[in-house]
Amino acid sequence: DAHRRPGGAGDARTHGAGDLGRGTGFYKDAGRKDTTMQIAMELITPAKAEELLRQNTRNRRLRKGLVDQYARDMSAGRWRKTHQGIAINCDGTILDGQHRLHAIIQSGVAVEMLVARGVPSSSQLEMDGGAVRTASDVLTIDSGEIVTPSVVAIAKATTELCGGFKVMTRSEVANTIASLRNGIDFVEPFLATKQRGVTSAPVWAAVAIAWFYVDDLDRLHEFCNVLSGREMAATDGDRAAVVLRELLLRTGAKSGRQWRSDAFKKTQRAIVAFMARHDIGKLYGTDVHYPWPLVEPVRN
Repeated sequence: DAHRRPGGAGDARTHGAGDLGRGTGFYKDAGRKDTTMQIAMELITPAKAEELLRQNTRNRRLRKGLVDQYARDMSAGRWRKTHQGIAINCDGTILDGQHRLHAIIQSGVAVEMLVARGVPSSSQLEMDGGAVRTASDVLTIDSGEIVTPSVVAIAKATTELCGGFKVMTRSEVANTIASLRNGIDFVEPFLATKQRGVTSAPVWAAVAIAWFYVDDLDRLHEFCNVLSGREMAATDGDRAAVVLRELLLRTGAKSGRQWRSDAFKKTQRAIVAFMARHDIGKLYGTDVHYPWPLVEPVRN
């Protein structure tokens, strides 16, 4: 991304990205021959965003979480230029792009984006009505490699359950996957067959993080085999994986934050006991044994 500080009023930073050039196009609206749509790349400063939002009088409910996500990407220089931007009616009313404008104000960052002016109000009926690209779709297209929904879920669980954001931007997900890549590659083969509770994201996020910390990866692989049901426990020292598996099969995966946190911590506790060959009959998930972001890992 290119960064520059505009010389006008305010002290906004500027983040641009991609290779989309400046230009203006004119398109006749099929429904109204007297309406000419003007499309151009514009620099939207926080001050300009505030001015535009004064005309934001007929839009959907603002989603603060989405504004926060956009603002984080803008502040970090991860915001990318696309064909999507701001749509403005002939009378100045904002039809699309209110979340982008609020994010520009919140981040204090000036952003270049396409602005379409003279958009008929009737067009609002068709906006955002197509198939939504999932994070898995976008990251697969961007990387050229298949990024499964399970991998995305592990990345999100890793961040959420280690004190990060519960709702992440796609750029944040991509960065987490890149940082966690070796651990993800280690656990991904065990996710092929779905099992109640056992293949939930918090469980395998805990295992993926542990990959960076444990001394014996062969032993961690044995833990995964027992947990996934591929192998039986060979000794009493393997019991931790059995206890965890039975617990997960019994309770199943739940969406609540408390269950996700418990599953994550109990998996880490089970790994600690399994690696030390401790015979345990019950799991208590109160501590994070393998922190994320990484703190003095054994390997990267």
